[in-house]
Parts: sequence; structure tokens; C-alpha cells
Amino acid sequence: MKKSLLVLLFSALGFGFHLQAQSEEKFGIHVGTDIASAYIWRGMESSQALNIQPTLEFTFGGFFGGFWGSYAINGSFQEPDIYAGFASDYFSFSITDFHLNSGIDYFDFNPESTLHAADAVITINGPEKFPLQLTLSSIVFGADKKVESVDSLGNNIYSDKNNYSSYVELAYPFSTSAVDVVLSLGLVPFESDFYGTTKVSFINASLSASKEIFVSENFSLPINFTITANPNNQQVFFILMLSL
Repeated sequence: MKKSLLVLLFSALGFGFHLQAQSEEKFGIHVGTDIASAYIWRGMESSQALNIQPTLEFTFGGFFGGFWGSYAINGSFQEPDIYAGFASDYFSFSITDFHLNSGIDYFDFNPESTLHAADAVITINGPEKFPLQLTLSSIVFGADKKVESVDSLGNNIYSDKNNYSSYVELAYPFSTSAVDVVLSLGLVPFESDFYGTTKVSFINASLSASKEIFVSENFSLPINFTITANPNNQQVFFILMLSL
């Protein structure tokens, strides 16, 4: 399972470069900020506090890349990320570098000690009449080690090799007259300390609804409400997000 996911990831990367030749070459820059009542990612709680999540993204044809962060307003959490990828109408591939130590020791890329984690992600989009989305991802580098044993104090003893923790998600977006809705279901296919699983486990069942609130004739405020359940650890989260 682990090797097959990686083969699919890198095969898709080559396919993405082929599609780029058919893309219109146009450079763009996007700057934005989300305000989230909490930071929940793939059914896992990263921060309970209100988080400011800025984005700076560059695009050229089908390629994109940029910087994204999440910063708790009470100073309890911060995460600086860098990402890059390629997108077409039916397919996207990206790699995101998460830093799991609040920017401290950011330039430590030693595989044995780094707190970076590189997540390679493929998303396949269905046709307009049935827009089902399949996402496959694997941690291909960094702070994702396999648990070899547990010591007498209950502490995990880790291997020095990458675990290739993986995540699989099905999502179905649709629209009503008032809101845009996305239903998602995600699982981890094998043991992963990164995701907190010991076997195949569902970690993310979500209902997300978005709409624009028109403040004036020239200004609207996108708002999103998400209900997320993590069956693996029996948690439920309600998250409100505003986009600026």
C-alpha cells in the first residue's frame, strides 16, 4: 500500500508536466487571509484558539506555489508552510512543507532530527455532472517515523526511517440556491503516529457550507461553517471561517 501510493504520486507529477504545455501562460499573485475559530486539519486539532491564516500565492499557467501560515492570536501556536504544485481541470499535484515546530530550528533538514514534514498530494476531480474528488497523500520526508516499540515509561521508540504516513479522502461538492456544500470522508490506510492511528482508521468526516455575505454593492465577505468528526479519537469540531 505504501509503495503503491508513492508510485501514483510521482507518476501523476510527470503527467502534470505534460499537461502544462496545454495551459495558458499567465502570471498572477494572490494575497489573502482567513480568520478561523480553530485550526482543524484532516480531522485533527492543531489549535483550539482563534487563528489568523495568511496566504501569498504565485501562479503561472497551471503551476502554483506560495506561502501559507496559521497563527493563534494568543501566541500558543504557529505553523509556517511552503507549497508548490500544478493544477488542471481534472487533476492537481502538490507538495507542502509543514513545519511542526513553530518556525524554531526552521533550517534543520537533517532527516533524523528535522521537524519539517513534506506532504505529496494528488487530487483527481470528476466531471461536472458527477464532481466527486479523490485525494491521495503521503508524507515523503521528515518528521514521520514509524513506532518500533514502547519503553517501560510508555514513551514511543521511533525508527530512523520514514513511515510514509498516507491519507485518502473522498469529497463531493455541490451547490444549493443559498450555499456551496462539500461532504468529505477521509481515512488513514495503515498505522501512523503522525495521524494517531494504529490500523486503518477513519479520521475525518466533514460537512462544510460556504456562502458570500454582501456587505455593500462592491464588497462581500465569504463565510464558511464546517462540522468535522474524527471517528478514530471520537472528537467533533465546529469551525467558523471568514475570508478577507
